[in-house]
Amino acid sequence: GMLCALAPSMRISGVNPGDVLRSESRTTAGYLRHRLQNGLVIGEVAISLMLLIGAGLMLRGFFALVSLDRGFRPEGVLTVHLTLPFERFGAVDRRIDAFQTALRRVGGLPGVTEAGLVIGYPGSSLGYLGSVPLNASVTASLHSSSPGYFRAMSVPLLAGRMFTDQDRIGAPRVALVNATLAHQVWPGQSAVGKTITMPSTLAGIPASDGPYQIIGVVGDMHLGRTSYPEMFVSSWQAPAFWTDMVVRTSGDPAALAAAVHLALREIDPEFLIEGIVPMQNIVGDVIALPRVQSLLGALFGSLAALLSAIGIYGLLSYMVGQRLREISIRIALGAGAREVFRVVVARGMGLALVGVTIGGAAAWAIVRLIRNRVFGLSTPDPLVFAGAILLLMIASFIACCLPALRAMRTDPITTMR
Repeated sequence: GMLCALAPSMRISGVNPGDVLRSESRTTAGYLRHRLQNGLVIGEVAISLMLLIGAGLMLRGFFALVSLDRGFRPEGVLTVHLTLPFERFGAVDRRIDAFQTALRRVGGLPGVTEAGLVIGYPGSSLGYLGSVPLNASVTASLHSSSPGYFRAMSVPLLAGRMFTDQDRIGAPRVALVNATLAHQVWPGQSAVGKTITMPSTLAGIPASDGPYQIIGVVGDMHLGRTSYPEMFVSSWQAPAFWTDMVVRTSGDPAALAAAVHLALREIDPEFLIEGIVPMQNIVGDVIALPRVQSLLGALFGSLAALLSAIGIYGLLSYMVGQRLREISIRIALGAGAREVFRVVVARGMGLALVGVTIGGAAAWAIVRLIRNRVFGLSTPDPLVFAGAILLLMIASFIACCLPALRAMRTDPITTMR
């Protein structure tokens, strides 16, 4: 504000009143000032349009992220982090028995339709067991899961079969892969029946080195737009000390949190139970930042459009005030109110049209540069561009109408007197 006030105050302080009173013609300084005013309005409109288009694209990307098919149904699912005491569950059989007992207790609670175990569901803070290099270009994330995990998450079986309780230590070692892994490693072939060799350093997997036969292909699960190669081994063949439990409920999953916690405590008071939250909360955390960004983008874009409309109104109002004598003479010589209205509106809409042209071209170029960084922005959306342009032009037209109506109501006799 101080900088903007500095220039006119310095200009006014150097004005010679005699020169001003003797001159009625447009000076070079006045012409440059006129061009500067026009340029500021055009720039204001252009930047406002860019912000409106950016806000529209961010909102479109947010709604695409909300409605994204993630490959599983988070509604009605409760998640629990469960860790066994290391000193008491060192034996593999004891870990398997403890996890199976936990599934039976929790699965038998009223309102629970399915329960399963996994190390590393989408969004889990436990991560996964490790990485398995399959070839020079594909590395898979390794998880262990119980037979009920995919049913609890509503993940489809695309080929082969799921795990069963017979897939235990001592039985042939088996694995499931997701569709992305199957497509990347065996394009055009069936992955069922293929074998994968595990590294021997994976945490929690006893005697993991050796071949695992793929018995099925499941659908991809992801929180964002990208699916990554994933591989699952049976929890009864690879029991770690920690796991995630996912519980499918018929009602509100949060209402069962206390009952699930109590059921696990009754099995063993030393179980470490934490992170009991509905799966939808985890998905909500993923989209929380895009939601805030989209709302702020829409807010700032709308404010920018309002400010540009105010700028157009201010310039035209100033112009009408400066040209009241000229307008009065036009009216006195026979110009109709509609013609005066048309001249004033055309002046403002012309500036808005130039700003929209510049801003639209700049926004189109910027969108093509950042399209890979915004979800759902593969190409510039013509509907978003058209909507932003229409909104800004309507705001500009309204801003033009107010000073135009003032010019129409000018009384030439009063003005010239």
